[in-house]
Amino acid sequence: MRNTIGYLSMAKKRRKKPAPRQLEKKSLAQLRRKLWQVMRKPMLDGWKNEDGSTNCYTCDKVIPAGGKVDRGHFLPKKLYTAHWFNTDTIRPQCFRCNGPGLGEQLEFDEGLINELGFDAVNKIYTDRNKGWSTDKQWYITQIRRWQGE
Repeated sequence: MRNTIGYLSMAKKRRKKPAPRQLEKKSLAQLRRKLWQVMRKPMLDGWKNEDGSTNCYTCDKVIPAGGKVDRGHFLPKKLYTAHWFNTDTIRPQCFRCNGPGLGEQLEFDEGLINELGFDAVNKIYTDRNKGWSTDKQWYITQIRRWQGE
């Protein structure tokens, strides 16, 4: 008869996740994902109402505390990757306003111009074709900054 208890305990040991790797050892893609993960929640803290709810930037719908708040980008992040992490271009939106093909771009543009001014929005638009940063140290610094280290 086979010793299944020893076999099962060995299998459990093999399935354990490896210890988290240091930031310096992560790939550029892993650092990008990590930065987005750590900045998602804090970037919206300044937009919360006293009761914890958030208003959609484009339609002003109240999203209750704990509700799903999208992070809408002024320029689509898949097309204009330079602004993926630019907090000047990210605002809270409801799913309807930020959903695929909807975006409420005109309302977003007008709100951003009223908030930041035409020249600042024009500069963001002019710089829209800059590519990703390929500097790993920039991502590591940003991750640590958002984590409060």
